[in-house]
Parts: sequence; structure tokens; C-alpha cells
Amino acid sequence: MKLPRSKFWGAAGLSFVFLIIILTISAVWFKRQLTSEELNFITHLLRQFMGPIVIITLLLLAVWVWAVEAVFRNYIRPIRKMAEKVALINTSNPSYRIPGEGAGEIRRLCDRINEAAQRHETLAKHVEAKVQLAKSESEQEKNTLAAIVAELPEGVLICNTDGRILLYNNRAKLLLAGGPRTNQDTSGSHESERYIGLGRSIFGIIDKNLLAHVFDQLTEKLQQNDPQAISYFVVSGADDRLLRVEAVSVLNQERQLSGLVLIFYDITRQLASDSDLNLALQAVARGFRASLAGIRSAIETIIAYPQMDIDQLEKLKKIIHQESIRMGELLESNLSFDAKIGLNQWQLTTISAEYLTELL
Repeated sequence: MKLPRSKFWGAAGLSFVFLIIILTISAVWFKRQLTSEELNFITHLLRQFMGPIVIITLLLLAVWVWAVEAVFRNYIRPIRKMAEKVALINTSNPSYRIPGEGAGEIRRLCDRINEAAQRHETLAKHVEAKVQLAKSESEQEKNTLAAIVAELPEGVLICNTDGRILLYNNRAKLLLAGGPRTNQDTSGSHESERYIGLGRSIFGIIDKNLLAHVFDQLTEKLQQNDPQAISYFVVSGADDRLLRVEAVSVLNQERQLSGLVLIFYDITRQLASDSDLNLALQAVARGFRASLAGIRSAIETIIAYPQMDIDQLEKLKKIIHQESIRMGELLESNLSFDAKIGLNQWQLTTISAEYLTELL
């Protein structure tokens, strides 16, 4: 962008006017210092050499204009262009380089600016490449983690300390929010309020005070360097499910708690099976009591009447034998049921009295 010529001629004109003013003041001051004879002598000389003086004055004026134009051309105009092009490099086109114009000092300054711009561009590209590589690796790790979590049979959900959901699998969504429902199925139902999604708050599904207690407990374990920084609790899920939750700590680079991995186990059927097991055990106990009563009665009779008839003794022995067989059959019939159901020991977590009071 060239400097407008009006500015150049305006600057030249101002310089010329300023020069005329200085010369005029100097002439007036010099005139006052001369005597009349000296003044007449100088006036005579001026009249005698008026032509050469005019020519010399015009030449000096031309030199002055040329000097001013040279300053503009070699210094002021290139510096103005340089400022505009440096702004271009900084804002929109880092690859642009400033062409060397003007005086030697200005061209060397352009070279130094171009070198600095080249180093800055190289560094910026290197940083951008590092950032893209880190983002790519992070995205790949995230996708790998999401693929692994998606294949787990248990429900898995990851959240930060603010309760924002960062990752979850379909099993967790099914256990916590339930399957797809129609408008008729969810109208007026509390289950319709169970929403799960990335970035949403988990406090709409799990009580905030309960999770706050879990965070406090895990933080305390980490401060004590407990290798088992895990917490367990039970919550209600969708469709009247009962879920046992295993909370595992997520640590940042400073080994501070930054989130939770929540693993959900559906224990609804297990509780029902345990109830059936209790009923089965009660039936075995009743059968055992009846058989033991018969065996005890037969043994007491044998002891009380040692000289009883052989036939009567054989009947009592037969009763003892039959009741023992009955007890064995009763036990065998329930062993397979016991093995199928099993007695599961659940790990529990300590809970504060304050939270228990809030629940009650």
C-alpha cells in the first residue's frame, strides 16, 4: 500500500514553509545588525547576482524536495508498509514474508522480522502437530475404553466429581433408566424422570448425599494410602430393580480423586432366590424335626423295653431306618437347590449417621 501523494506533498509544503519562515526571521535579524553602508553594499550585490541567486535557490529547493521524498521513500513509507504486513502475519497469514524495501537498515530489519516469523511459524506448526497427536491418541484411548465398557456384562458408568456423566454402556442405561417406553407407558410415571446421557447429572438417578458420602469415604481411604479404595452401596434402579454398586476411584496426575467408575450388579433375582432358599431350609428343618422325633421315640422305646419281642424290635428298627432314609432324601433333594442358588456374601460400606437420619 503506497503512501498517498497528498501526504507527501503536504509534508514537503510544510517543510518548505517552515524553511521560509526560518530564513525570513534570520534575514530580519541579520538586517538589524548591519549598518546602512553594509546594507547598501549587500543590496547592490543581490541586484548584480540576482540570476545566479535565483538559480541556486531553485536548486536548493529541488534538493530539499528530493531529500524529503527520499526520506519518505526509504524510511517512512517502508516502515508503514512493514507495520501493515507484520499485522497481516500475526492475524491471518503466518506464511507471508515481508519483501525488503527502502534503506539498508530497513531491509535488514525486514530480514530479522522474517526470520522471527519463520521460527514462530515452525514452532506453531510443531505445537499444533503435538496437539493433534495428543488429541488423536486421547480419542483413540477413549474409543478403546468405550468399546471395552460396551462389551462388559455389568452396567458401567463413569462420572466426575461434579456428578457429570462421562461414559456409560447400554447395560448401565438399561439398569438405571430402563428400556424404551412409549408415551403411554411413561405418562405419569416416576421412571420417565430417569434420564441418562453424556454430560447429564447422575444426581437425578442416584441420591446426591449418598454419592457425596462415597466421595468422602474414598478420599479418606486415599489419604490413608489404602490399596482398596473401593466403596459399595445399594440403590434402586429402573423397573423396581435393586442394584448393588461398586464405586472405584478415578485419580488424576496428582493422585487426587477426580471421578468414579460405578459398576452396577442387578441383585433383584438373587434376593428372590435367597427368599426361596430360606423357605426351602425351613421345609428341610420341619422334615428333619419330624424324622428325628420318630427316631427318638423308637430309640427311647427300645431302651425302655430291652426284653421286648423280636417282631416289635424289628418294627422299631424299621422305623429308624425309614426315617433316616427320609432325612437323607430330604437333604439330597435340597442340595441341588442350595447349589443353584448359593449364599452370596455382599460387601457393605460404612454409612454416616447423618445420611441414615436423612434416609429415615
